[in-house]
Amino acid sequence: MNILFITSNSTGQGHKSITEAVSAQIKRLSPDVNISILDGFAVGNIFSKASGRVYNTIAVYFPFLWELIYRFSDRHYRFINKITVWGTESGIMGVIKSSKPDIIISVHAAFVGSIMTILENHNCHIPLISIVADLDNVTALWFDKRAKAVICPTREAKRKMIIAGMPPERLYLYGFPLREQFTASCGEFSVIEGLNYESDKPLALLISGSQGSRRSSKIVKLLLRADCCKLCVVTGSNKILRKELEIRYAADLGKRLNIIGFTKELDKYMRAADFLIARASPNVMMEAVCLGKPVIATDAFPGQEKKNPEFMRNHHLGVYCKKIELLPNVVRTLTADNGARLKEISRNQQTFYRPDCTKRIAMFAIQCANKV
Repeated sequence: MNILFITSNSTGQGHKSITEAVSAQIKRLSPDVNISILDGFAVGNIFSKASGRVYNTIAVYFPFLWELIYRFSDRHYRFINKITVWGTESGIMGVIKSSKPDIIISVHAAFVGSIMTILENHNCHIPLISIVADLDNVTALWFDKRAKAVICPTREAKRKMIIAGMPPERLYLYGFPLREQFTASCGEFSVIEGLNYESDKPLALLISGSQGSRRSSKIVKLLLRADCCKLCVVTGSNKILRKELEIRYAADLGKRLNIIGFTKELDKYMRAADFLIARASPNVMMEAVCLGKPVIATDAFPGQEKKNPEFMRNHHLGVYCKKIELLPNVVRTLTADNGARLKEISRNQQTFYRPDCTKRIAMFAIQCANKV
């Protein structure tokens, strides 16, 4: 059995994370399956490759422009699909011919309708399953009646697909797939070591990285000044931010503050924290929810993440603090009365998320491939 994932490694880490989660679970359930993973943008022409590479730059430094692009893509998804076919058809068909997949799993909105058209152009009758990577503000690019099935992470996403005209019998509400280290019990993945603090206040994990050092630095300054919590800051690949914080707050390191760079053990830092402060990224939000860690969302990318703070509030999974000047007050409210509000949110999270959803998606994919 051969399964081909079509994803993107350059437009954020979310698509890559979902691909890793589902593909790993498929291999665990069925070790004999041959899995190929394709970055759809990377095998295209110069325009296609550039489109993938400039996403982060536009989304981070020109968010207003990204929102315009997102809206245009949502309204003119047929045009976007034609452009994608033009830019990637040759490269994608080359991979399809060499990997000979029994089924294709798309984890990126740009590679749903476009892939179906490419398959039709070459008279290839390979079923396609799409795994929607957005919680609520779902672009029309995810929609295509020719797809065999659409895996929806939330009721809101499923409702959008029905409104768009997708047959309900092809929609499957399984949840948001996560990598095993986030869904496994704490006993299977040990808690991180080396986080030393002199403070006994609650621990906040600030997940930063490439999304703007100025904002993250301001958050650290506010919370250290308020002395309402101790902090662990994950700067990711943003080496400039890490260096800046280490120099500016050298006196607080190991006392009220710890700073780490890129890590493959984010789950362990989440487990050690009492709550998270982060952008309303669907992956980070759902990882925190699965671990029962309340989230304070301070911002969200326009476009696909625009409704995530509202989604989080509606399901009582965390709080939204758009004005970061109010963060100290929000932290004090959440941690008051021995963290009563944090415990309430954590209980809501445990009710909301099903840790077996990745396994269920993998089982469904295997069943679909077996029926071919």
